[in-house]
Amino acid sequence: MSTQIAVLADIHLPDAPGSPQEAALVYALNRLRVEKPDVVLVLGDATAAGTLVSADRVRAILEGSGLCYRMIPGNSDRRSPD
Repeated sequence: MSTQIAVLADIHLPDAPGSPQEAALVYALNRLRVEKPDVVLVLGDATAAGTLVSADRVRAILEGSGLCYRMIPGNSDRRSPD
């Protein structure tokens, strides 16, 4: 039995909704719902500037996907004290 792992990296989601980055993330997650990986790894730089606003949006989008995911922060995710 094999484990399927999907990797998303360098999303750089900005604070403003409706960005191309958000559209790409939603597209990728919709595709992954079809593929049904065992886990989605979000590897670094999920946010553009590390703000709490964009971090909350990334988390909400990921949680809304219904996929099992784990995140590892990158340097962009640590740019703000939030």
